[in-house]
Amino acid sequence: CRWPDGEHCISAQQIEAEVAAHYSLQASVLSSAAQGNTEQLCNATQACPEAVYARNELGYTAAHLAAWGGHVSTLAVLIHMDASILTASDVYGQIPLHFAAHT
Repeated sequence: CRWPDGEHCISAQQIEAEVAAHYSLQASVLSSAAQGNTEQLCNATQACPEAVYARNELGYTAAHLAAWGGHVSTLAVLIHMDASILTASDVYGQIPLHFAAHT
């Protein structure tokens, strides 16, 4: 479609598709971290770098999930992407270090 001034506009379907793809990549990052699948995690964050900050309904980040699973190499990759994710708290105020201590 076009705006009256000739500029392109985005359809509602295009916006919905982009939002769905974004949430799919966030879900992929979280599940990859939980499973220790570093390759899949890297692929998802290359496609959507901000997905490294994804959280689930309990506020767990990929770093929380990798730490809980004892996936050290996956956690190392996440830290390399942005070490500040180690200070992210979940809804209970716990950071990934708390999860690592339980494994």
